[in-house]
Amino acid sequence: MIIHTSCRTSVDWRMRWVRWSRQFPTDNESLRLHPDVVVLDLMMPGVDGLEATRLLQRDLPECKVIICTMHTHSRLIEEAFAAGAVGFVRKQSAHEDLAPAVRAALAGETFVSPSLVDSVTPR
Repeated sequence: MIIHTSCRTSVDWRMRWVRWSRQFPTDNESLRLHPDVVVLDLMMPGVDGLEATRLLQRDLPECKVIICTMHTHSRLIEEAFAAGAVGFVRKQSAHEDLAPAVRAALAGETFVSPSLVDSVTPR
């Protein structure tokens, strides 16, 4: 699993299966690692989270993408799912929602932070 560093406080940093990244890997690193799940912020240096999701879905379609961000406008949530994300987590509730989002992604399900469910229905 690759997690953007902006979500670092949401996950136990001692987990051995987590790889932290400050930005979306542009050197095909994500393709070499073949992650099952990637957690991205919408706002990252270089490539934004929506474009990174599209690139991952194009180059590594079996990889599940979860967006973890403080930007929770319904349009952004819909765009994230349209780009191929399977989860959308409010950064403010990531300490509660990120683990269930990862479990849902690995089970082939979608996940939206419960506080955002009324905003949008994932496709």
